Amino acid sequence: MGKTLKGNCGFSVSENATGSSGWENTTTNQTNIATVNSDGDVMISCTLEDGGSGMGITSVSVTGIDGETVLTKAQYLEEISAPTINYDPTTHEVNIVSGSSDAYGEVTTYYTLTGDDPTKTDDAYSTAFTLTESCTIKAISISNLTGKTSNVVERTTTLFKAVLDYVNEKGKFWAETIDEWNHMWIHENDNKYFIFEVQYIAEKDEGNPMVSLSVPSNPGTDWCARSLVTGTHVYIENGLQSHFIERNDSTGEYIDLRIGGTMNTRTSKGEDNEDFTPTGNTFYVKFFENKLKRAELGYSDMDATIVDRSYWPQNYPIIRLEDVMLLYAECVGNTKDGYAVLNKIRTRAGLDPLSRLSAEEFQEAVANERRYELAEEGHRWHDLVSKEQYVEAIRQMFERDDKTVDGTYRAFIPRVTKDMYLYPIPQSQIEVRAGLYKQNPGY
Repeated sequence: MGKTLKGNCGFSVSENATGSSGWENTTTNQTNIATVNSDGDVMISCTLEDGGSGMGITSVSVTGIDGETVLTKAQYLEEISAPTINYDPTTHEVNIVSGSSDAYGEVTTYYTLTGDDPTKTDDAYSTAFTLTESCTIKAISISNLTGKTSNVVERTTTLFKAVLDYVNEKGKFWAETIDEWNHMWIHENDNKYFIFEVQYIAEKDEGNPMVSLSVPSNPGTDWCARSLVTGTHVYIENGLQSHFIERNDSTGEYIDLRIGGTMNTRTSKGEDNEDFTPTGNTFYVKFFENKLKRAELGYSDMDATIVDRSYWPQNYPIIRLEDVMLLYAECVGNTKDGYAVLNKIRTRAGLDPLSRLSAEEFQEAVANERRYELAEEGHRWHDLVSKEQYVEAIRQMFERDDKTVDGTYRAFIPRVTKDMYLYPIPQSQIEVRAGLYKQNPGY
């Protein structure tokens, strides 16, 4: 075995070895090497060998220049216990209890808040501190005498928990049932379920533009007057659509009950007199307060108040409780708390609760749930980019969904690069002064 011992000076290292014949031999290790490191500490490096079959080290002593024994064999082989990171989610205070070892005397604990492994060059812990943002804390205890280190420990702390505790205490922002969840997308319930939302009203150019931009140009007069939408028609990606239209083999009911509040499940005449059905060209209805949707939920026809396509009044959520819950689940991983918040959202939607997933499987489940729960709310691009999955996901989509004879969409695959993680600088800004800006790569 090899050990490196650090002290002030004057160490000698002896080993007592017992052979198979029972004899005992005490020698001074002749392979000691003393060097002075950059901190001015004397480094004693000794290698203690088992000595072959039948021979084992029975004792090790490290003796100072004054003859005092510094370390016994048991102490020499002892590990430094790892520190403990304590976090109070109510006050966001962090307290770190240092590791310890009888052999190595006092230790100093170092920590980072960046997720990097700590070293002696990082902050030394001395007193409790308060977090102001979510982070991953890592800590290590290092012997002041020898430089021996403990294992690195880590804890992910998140301020999302404070939001969840507040919500549970106040009973705010959460729709208990899927029926209540569907009512959440009606403008009469604005400022009730969203933590932060962009305000819209039914007045000229004061309405929610997402509605007219995501609905076909002629969804049918049983939905709304044709003049109330522009017809950009944001299609639901095939993979997402496949999830929502999956039905229970026994009952024939949709498995994910959010389907009716998310996408078109009704057959009606639309563009070119074609039927829009759940298995056809589906579109989002989450922000589309059409006549059919309002009638089904018990609200009156409001077409008379929607003078043109700029009048749609439903607010647009920027931060929703379910967003915070799923971010929290992502942070704490496949723990009891992680499963609790993930399954709370899933079971409300009629999906089975999850359990016993690997760390990777759990993260994938959270990512999928964000896609289902937060559809059409502007999160998907950011979720993919933050995990550096955007390029692969979009390339796979073009490959998988291209049904054209000449491969029209597959031709786009080489154009999808990491350059797309940044938006282009607006041309109007580039033209402010020649040479002031250089356009981002890829544009």
